[in-house]
Amino acid sequence: MKNLQLITTAPVDVEARAGDPKKLPKVAALVYGGGALRVPGWYSPVVIDLAGLKARDPLTILLDHDGSKPVGQGRAVIGDKSVEVAATLTARDDENVQKVLNHAAGGFQWSASVGVRVDRSEFVAAGASVIVNGRAQRGPLTVARSGVLQEVSLVAIGADDEAAATIAASYAQEVQHMQETTTEVDAALVVERERVAHIEAICKGVQGCDEIRAAALAGEIDERELSRRLLAHVRAARPNVSGTTTTRGHSPAQKGDVLAAALLKYCGRADVGERAYGAATMEAADDLRVGSLHDLAAAALTLEHQTVPRGRGEMLKAAFSTLSMPVALGNAAHKLALAAYQAAPSAWRRCCRVVPVTNYKDNSFIRLNVAGDFDVLPPGGELKHAQAGEQPFSVKAELLGKVLVIDEQIIKNDDAGVLADAATAVGRAGARAVADAFIRTVLSGVGSHFTSGNGNYDSGTDTPLSIDSFGAAVALLRGMTDADGRPIDVEPRTLLVPPALEAIGRRILTSVEVNNFADETSATAPVGNAWYKSAELAVDPRLSNETFTGASAKHWLLFGPTDASPVLMAFVDGAEEPQVEIVDLPIDQLGIGLRGTIRFGCALADPAAAVYMKGEN
Repeated sequence: MKNLQLITTAPVDVEARAGDPKKLPKVAALVYGGGALRVPGWYSPVVIDLAGLKARDPLTILLDHDGSKPVGQGRAVIGDKSVEVAATLTARDDENVQKVLNHAAGGFQWSASVGVRVDRSEFVAAGASVIVNGRAQRGPLTVARSGVLQEVSLVAIGADDEAAATIAASYAQEVQHMQETTTEVDAALVVERERVAHIEAICKGVQGCDEIRAAALAGEIDERELSRRLLAHVRAARPNVSGTTTTRGHSPAQKGDVLAAALLKYCGRADVGERAYGAATMEAADDLRVGSLHDLAAAALTLEHQTVPRGRGEMLKAAFSTLSMPVALGNAAHKLALAAYQAAPSAWRRCCRVVPVTNYKDNSFIRLNVAGDFDVLPPGGELKHAQAGEQPFSVKAELLGKVLVIDEQIIKNDDAGVLADAATAVGRAGARAVADAFIRTVLSGVGSHFTSGNGNYDSGTDTPLSIDSFGAAVALLRGMTDADGRPIDVEPRTLLVPPALEAIGRRILTSVEVNNFADETSATAPVGNAWYKSAELAVDPRLSNETFTGASAKHWLLFGPTDASPVLMAFVDGAEEPQVEIVDLPIDQLGIGLRGTIRFGCALADPAAAVYMKGEN
């Protein structure tokens, strides 16, 4: 349950004419027109379902949402498409009523602000649509399905001209609500976040595709249409080279690229092939007309100038004896795995400094600490020498991998989609391995790396994520000093939270304003959000997953910039993605072996570059 304010742009008609002093002045206003409201700081537009909206009767009229300033009573008329309010100012000689009437008599235009208690809401995902108030509303948006109109206030300043209305919650109620577990909304946010991340991954690396990307994010086109438009865009952007590309005269490696491109197209991933091999290779792949795994085998034999057997089993056996076919399968599998790896959520990238290593030993990295300040150089003087200390960090890489077996029956059934699924699974497994290692490393440091003594740990009733506790974490991070007690100027960069805290984290970092209901203790209150866009939000479900030691749905972290080395993520030879290759199986196994490996290590580094907040006692 949540209390909201709805401030309309529609003017309030205040009857301010002189007349019978016993006749009480009246006010009237159209407070809601039934449409979607663009609300600063809210994840999506909001629609109030008038079919589920009730109103108190009589309805209290206040001045500026101040319960100590009642100015009248009235009734709300809730129609199918709008809400209107008619009321009477109940005491003409009241100081506040006089204020309203005097300003109205002078031509001042009052606006209405409506206090609504929302009891039930529903999230509509992007691409979906719903009929509300007689209109078709397209997601993403939030529908307030039931609620109570509690009061109407006369206010001096209405909403933005470009918005239908503004919704804002009181600070205390907003913090309390955001700390509650709202499963329905959080689940919808996770789904939408994954959809947006997937679109961003597909568009990654494609120059000049802003309009196509925007259409996909708005839900105007689906993933298949997005890939088709990106493919056409990439091809149109390439220079037009005269002549026809063929596979004749290509080396085995080049032939393998053409076959791999053909296989990617057959698997429905022409977009991956276009980025990896370019338009010329994709056009050469089109000439092969590959419509099955057996077609690919026949093409490999033809490119190698070998006879194509008539039997399917003999054809596949002969094709795998060539150089082109294994190269093609390996290349295609690697490209698919790479695409899946890059598309996977990667909160760790915003929190880790990526470093290369050349072996699986403990590798040390050193950051120099220079003592002393710059000195003023007098005429003819000499610069003094400063002492440089070393702050060492170490990280050790490991080899992780697995072999997936695609048995002979699947191959004979001509199911190339299984190969694509297997390669994609390898890529996702690699991404999960890195993400798992990052969270396990961070959680293992609670009590040893993240400590009160290091100044990067806090717990207690004031640490649950809120605007105030976020400010406290920023203060801790900015208060970090070097060995001489001098500030090291660490700026907040990434707020890392579990899914249960995503909604409040997003509001803290994206809300332009924080609006308060006035009360007896605070006649005025600032509305600007001091932490607007002060950091990026990263969400990782592993923080609260019970399979991870130390997991919690309440704790959160604030990281400085990655070059400050809060965490080290090391990749052997700088290869950040999993490597996929076709391997021979033991003699007693028939089929194809798909080996995926990734070589990396993770370690905590500078304790002054991140802050851990427990979120509870």
